[in-house]
Amino acid sequence: MMRKYLVSFILGLFFIAVNGNPLTFHPRYVNSYQFSATDVWNLDVQFTGAAKLNIYMIAIVSAKGKPVCTIKSGAFQLVPGAQSYSATTVNTSLLTYHSQAIADIESITGSFPSGTYTVCYNAYCVTGDCDGQGSDALYNEYPECFELLVEPPTPILLAIPEDKAELEWKRPTFNWIPPMPIATVNGFNYRYILVERSKNQSCPDAVIRNRPMYYQIGIDQPTLPYPAEMNDLDTGKVYCWKVDGLVESVPVAQSEVWEFRLKPEEIEKKDTFKFAKFTTRLDAGNIQVRSNSVLYFVCTGSYNGEFLRIQMSGDDNYSYLIENNQIGVEKVEIARPNEYTNVLQHFGINKYSMDLSKIPGLATGYFTLQVLGENHVPYFLKIQIVD
Repeated sequence: MMRKYLVSFILGLFFIAVNGNPLTFHPRYVNSYQFSATDVWNLDVQFTGAAKLNIYMIAIVSAKGKPVCTIKSGAFQLVPGAQSYSATTVNTSLLTYHSQAIADIESITGSFPSGTYTVCYNAYCVTGDCDGQGSDALYNEYPECFELLVEPPTPILLAIPEDKAELEWKRPTFNWIPPMPIATVNGFNYRYILVERSKNQSCPDAVIRNRPMYYQIGIDQPTLPYPAEMNDLDTGKVYCWKVDGLVESVPVAQSEVWEFRLKPEEIEKKDTFKFAKFTTRLDAGNIQVRSNSVLYFVCTGSYNGEFLRIQMSGDDNYSYLIENNQIGVEKVEIARPNEYTNVLQHFGINKYSMDLSKIPGLATGYFTLQVLGENHVPYFLKIQIVD
């Protein structure tokens, strides 16, 4: 019994091979950057049948295993031999979209969006007996499928600020180069996003996960000034930015993700030391110092208490309280008579040094130093410790 089934299966395969489809398809997708639904009719066919047949074709376009659209041709006469067809010589009698988004994009741009598609063809006789040649004159149980790659248009090219740039200006203007030719389509606009990058995070991840600090849509020009209503950018942060191109609200192009930061502000140089200055601004500039070195700083204004108290905080919840009668903090100079040198004065210019090598658990990174002044007015100094 098993041998009988095996022989029947082999005979079935032989029957399919003998009765294979006499019609083969050879698509001609000439423009890899633009493809519309009716471009499926740009193809050559080879028909090995003995006589003419009245047929129609059906093409199904799919993406990632899901149908995008189904196109049915009008009836035409198939002649034995090789024939060439195009979207102008084959009439489309029915076009059904299964993806409204792609239908909208094609309607606006004249092309499917970039990506990989599968186009499957089949042909059917107009009459049930295939013009008297029998129903098996066309063997169409299995379609003939081809892969189609629609290349993306020229991407949006970011220009200024350059990738990984260090800027001096805290309110930059962003510029980019439009994608062509899609930027000429009516309704084309840009979407801009600016985020702050966390420590040990990549910029592509940051623009996906982090909350935007600046987000703008409907931009009609490839330039965008930093908005006047927002605070200055901070020297202690790394920023990531990206631009998308849209036709109306449908994304059709995108840029890379670039990053930039602001240059640390230079410390005021006086005598042989560089003195950093505390201010009342939390967003004040960032001072860069090396690890295991000495930080020289100056405080102007009024302060509480006999001793200077500095609260130091940084990345990974680092926190440490320092007083000038403790490790690594000493009075370098004070613009007061000698009798006041043992007490921190409430007025005047007070200069100090801090030995960073003596502060426990201090690593490279960004830190904020805070001094509590009179009337509980805080003063801040932001530093970046580097190797």
